[in-house]
Amino acid sequence: MVRNCRSTGARVILSLICGLALQGGGVLLRAQESQPSAPQAAATRSLGTVKAISGKSITLTTDAGSDVNVLLQDGARLLRAEPGEKDLKNAVALELHDLQPGDRILVRGKMADDGRSLLANSLIAMKKMDIAQKQAHEREEWLKRGVGGLVSAVDPPSGTITITT
Repeated sequence: MVRNCRSTGARVILSLICGLALQGGGVLLRAQESQPSAPQAAATRSLGTVKAISGKSITLTTDAGSDVNVLLQDGARLLRAEPGEKDLKNAVALELHDLQPGDRILVRGKMADDGRSLLANSLIAMKKMDIAQKQAHEREEWLKRGVGGLVSAVDPPSGTITITT
């Protein structure tokens, strides 16, 4: 069956983009990472998944696969953001003991003199469970409202995508 999907086709593409972005678990984290701020322009940033926690030291596995030793400085700002948030207005304070392996974090600070450790003055986290729930919800929505098939034609002027199911 061939279907012309003007608005549904746009929703399909948008759903795919959102789904792929959530696979990494951090739409907000990536957005925050790409927005330099004046006072922290020289700051080092690392984004990834918590591998281990020991005291104020966190082993972070970056999305590139390398491990970074993060040392939280006294007075470091720790925030918890929900997946899908566009800014930190709704972020809440996070206690270090609430952080678990598997959580996604963005840390900012400066590299230590040894060049192997990041001295972090801020940490923004998304809980592993929150990300999993968001992804499950997105999958449910996709199953309810999504259309699957092969794209057989695209007509940009009319905004039409033809899908063969």
